[in-house]
Amino acid sequence: MNCLNNCILIHASESQGFPWLFPFSWEQRKFNDVFSILQNCTLSRAELSYDNGEAFNIHYGDVLIKFGEVIDAETALLPRITDDKIVASFRSSALQDGDIVIADTAEDEAVGKCAEMLNLQEKTAISGLHTIPVRPTARFATGYLGYFMNSPAFHDQLLPLMQGTKVTSVSKSALQDTVISFPSERAEQGQIGRYFMALDTLITLHQREHATGDNVKSAQRRQGSHNQINILIFQFMNNVKIRFLCGRHTGMAKSPGYASN
Repeated sequence: MNCLNNCILIHASESQGFPWLFPFSWEQRKFNDVFSILQNCTLSRAELSYDNGEAFNIHYGDVLIKFGEVIDAETALLPRITDDKIVASFRSSALQDGDIVIADTAEDEAVGKCAEMLNLQEKTAISGLHTIPVRPTARFATGYLGYFMNSPAFHDQLLPLMQGTKVTSVSKSALQDTVISFPSERAEQGQIGRYFMALDTLITLHQREHATGDNVKSAQRRQGSHNQINILIFQFMNNVKIRFLCGRHTGMAKSPGYASN
């Protein structure tokens, strides 16, 4: 089930040949035309706590390993910054819903994995060590950027930009020349984002049910999850009508070595 996710590949030429299949136009913009870059702090794990602190911290190890394409601050267990004085100096770069946190360092090609922030509400969250936090300059539908920027359509652009041997990284300046593709209509962006978030929820539920044991009831629940996933896929193809391919979850492997730094 971890392999069941879909990567959106956007090609402008597709809509030209089949306008009835692609009712909304797609746009391509340079990274620096879509995002503004925020400040990040450089606190280590030792300076974070799950018990004390005013503000939350989005650590690159968590982006690489713990979280998926969207971080729901309402339910996610996030570490806190223990020194409130440090938080004061980053107030202007506090994260908002829709902001993207990019992990700029990893042990492998997982570098560039990112997560979109959701449901921050009154919470204060600061992007942490080895991250590049960015904010869209225009409004996007919830979830779209989180999934697009973790798909091969975006991540493959980072491969020739990666540097390092033992540790791989990507720089802010290198990101400037990448391209963000998106539907010009937020309605279509929203359909894509909702589809993938719903699919991830079903996958998570299926995994939890599988872990409870191989009895008749759990088997029936798993079959129900499969049916719901099939329905979601059909609805997505029928309503959004874009080409998508099955690939590895988030389109890349998660790096196992950076959760404790």
